[in-house]
Amino acid sequence: MTEAAVDKRSELREVEMRWLEENRETVANLGGEWIAVEGNRLVSHSTDFADVLETTKKEGIRIPFILFVPKNFTNPIAGL
Repeated sequence: MTEAAVDKRSELREVEMRWLEENRETVANLGGEWIAVEGNRLVSHSTDFADVLETTKKEGIRIPFILFVPKNFTNPIAGL
């Protein structure tokens, strides 16, 4: 994959957004944690952002898709 393709994919994150939508219950159960999603999989989750970031680096993910899931939030992704 070219660098331009990687940048464009990272910009859109359509696959990751679809994963979040399809896995709302899983995501909601991770309330209070940071999560990293790459493609169609949950790469890491933790209450410590640095732990999640370190895991993505170890997996060779150049531009990680990381977000915080608020506690007691039933629909962590606005608009879904």
